[in-house]
Amino acid sequence: MNDNMKYSLLAILLILIFGVAAFLYRGKLPSPFLETSGPDSFRIVPTAESWLGTYTFYEFAEPNRAWTYDLSVKQEGSAIVADLDIDGFQTIIRIRAKPVINANGDLDLIFDSYRPEHSLTRYAIGDLLFTLSKLDTAGKYSVRWGKLKANIKASHYEFAGPLK
Repeated sequence: MNDNMKYSLLAILLILIFGVAAFLYRGKLPSPFLETSGPDSFRIVPTAESWLGTYTFYEFAEPNRAWTYDLSVKQEGSAIVADLDIDGFQTIIRIRAKPVINANGDLDLIFDSYRPEHSLTRYAIGDLLFTLSKLDTAGKYSVRWGKLKANIKASHYEFAGPLK
């Protein structure tokens, strides 16, 4: 048996071994876009990019008090940022937040700074303002309030979006 034949057999043997190993461990290797929730179950983990767009939430109270929440998740250079504008009855809030995907794949809005035209100071850097969770594919998102609270107490809150 000559050297070329030995190397060819060794190459075939290595390919066979790696092929069997790949077959046995298919889908079980870590990935930055996969998350395991059990020994054989994987799910896609969303990234902040998957939340790009504008989301809107409205509140109204009799006789004529209303608030509009506009959340814009956008790309600025290499960063994903979120700007939140809340306008309405005795309210002008302008916030820059960091959009962070939590372990459930929901969007946490973490306070970063105030933007120009802001009227009140209530939040500290790192405060969880609220969390958005996708309800379905029809563009509805539930809200779990953190440090930022709705003006009207209700049992359920929804943002609509994203408008891209």
